[in-house]
Formats: sequence, C-alpha cells, structure tokens
Amino acid sequence: MTEADARRTNRGAWLRPIRALAVVALACAGCGALASEGRIALVVGNAAYPAAALNNPENDARLVAATLRQLGFDVSEHVNLGALEFRRVLREFARRARDEEGVVVFYYAGHGMQIGGRDYLVPVDVDLRDQDEVRDDAVDVDELLLRRLSSSRARASIVILDACRDNPFSMATTLPMPGAERPRRTDTVASAELIAHASAPGEPAEDGPPGSHSVYTRHLVEEMLAEGVEVERMFKNVRIKVQQETQRRQLPWVDSSLTTDFEFNPARLRAATSETAPITAGIEASQGQLRHSELAQR
Repeated sequence: MTEADARRTNRGAWLRPIRALAVVALACAGCGALASEGRIALVVGNAAYPAAALNNPENDARLVAATLRQLGFDVSEHVNLGALEFRRVLREFARRARDEEGVVVFYYAGHGMQIGGRDYLVPVDVDLRDQDEVRDDAVDVDELLLRRLSSSRARASIVILDACRDNPFSMATTLPMPGAERPRRTDTVASAELIAHASAPGEPAEDGPPGSHSVYTRHLVEEMLAEGVEVERMFKNVRIKVQQETQRRQLPWVDSSLTTDFEFNPARLRAATSETAPITAGIEASQGQLRHSELAQR
C-alpha cells in the first residue's frame, strides 16, 4: 500500500463514525426532543359485534396507534377485545401508568353508553339484554381505568372515547337514556385528567362509510399532528370541524381537570430536527473537501 493509499484509507475510517453519528442525529431528533417526557398509550378498536357490527373502529384504532407512535408514544394496540381480555388489558395499562411521570393516553373506538353517570364500553363477546347485564358484563371505565389513573404520577391523563352513545342493543325500555346524567366523578377524577367523547351525552357518533374512518377520529388525528397546539385547544378544533362536517348532528364533548399544558406535536420537535441541518451540512462540506483533496493527490 502506498502512502497516498494509506491516507485515503485513514480518512475514510475517520469519516465513517461521523456519517453514522449524523444519521442517528437525524433519525432521533424528534425522539430526543421528547426524551424527558414519557409517553405511553393504549388503543382499542372494537367492531366485530355479532348483533350490531360497526364499520370502522378497527381502522380508527390502527390510524390513531400509528399517529401516536409517530408522536413519540409507546403504544399498546388491540382490536375486537372480549370482556375478560379487555379488563386484563386495562389493568395492565393502569399498572404501567401508575409510575409514569409523563403523559398517559387511552383511546377507544366502538360501542359505549352511559348509565347513572358512568361510562361503559362494550366488549365484542357480550350479549346485553338489560341494565344489570351492562353493569356486570360491559367495561366500567370509571372503575377499571379512571380510578386507577387518579393515583398515578402522570402529569396528564387523556381518555378519548370515540364511542356510539346511543342504544345499539334495543334496550330502551329497560335502560335510561345513555348519557342522560352527567358524570359524577368527584372521588375518582385525577387533578390532571381530560376525558373526550366523540359526541354529547345521549347522542350517537357517526361511524363513517365502510373501509374509512369515523368523522371524529379523522379530525382528531389531523389535529394531533398540528404543530404546537395545546391539548384543550386541540379538542376545541376537533369539535368545530366535526360540527361543521356533520351539520351539527354530532357535538364532541370534553371534561377536563388539566392543570398543565400539553401538546401532542410540540413545536420543539421541529426545532430539534432543524438544529441538525447545520451539522449535516458541515459534514457534507467536509466530505466534499476531502474527496477533492484525494483526487488532487492521485
């Protein structure tokens, strides 16, 4: 090997770790901006109900899960959960959330209802015939999730329910109107909690054409990705867009006791990414100079 060849080889060896560092910096810029804030999420989409199937909760759940991953969340994703599995998944998520100091998000798409001011989500394997069966077999959000989140260390707990709040199981003669009573959670609400419903109490949520997404989730994802929008403002934007698209047939509803600001897509994410541009530009310039020098020496 000549002396010139040795110099070219050494320069290549010197550049390799710098090139690798640049690639890692670009790939992890967004994650690094959120490294100080833990983000975990549970996403559930229930559609395969034997008596009242829905078109799009599976599509909605996959879209929301992908969006949350893009925004730096560690996501657990499930579709078409039966009663036992649904309860197990919620318990495991609540355990994870207990020690989380960042932001905790639960998203659900599927059938749901309110009875006595409490939210119930419907597993795909239950046959609900009267009010007692709802309390026994449906998933009580207050008991299985909200009460446990209230003792977590998370700075913000966000529960999003894209659920039909009408009565899909023809129980109108035995059940009070879903959502007729406002939730009474004075003993369970965390001081940093936001609960978002796709519709107002007692009203349905539009599922959307088969193979697409619900009106609510489509606008929810769009607003999650909007840069630098505080979460309560974000849900207000969703409400406005859903009302406009449905000609006021659907009014999204939010109850919030948040005491801190939170953005799904913080502006610092873009800032962190742009900060890597001078670094990579400098590396590319250095590479060009070295290539020019090597050619001159040949």
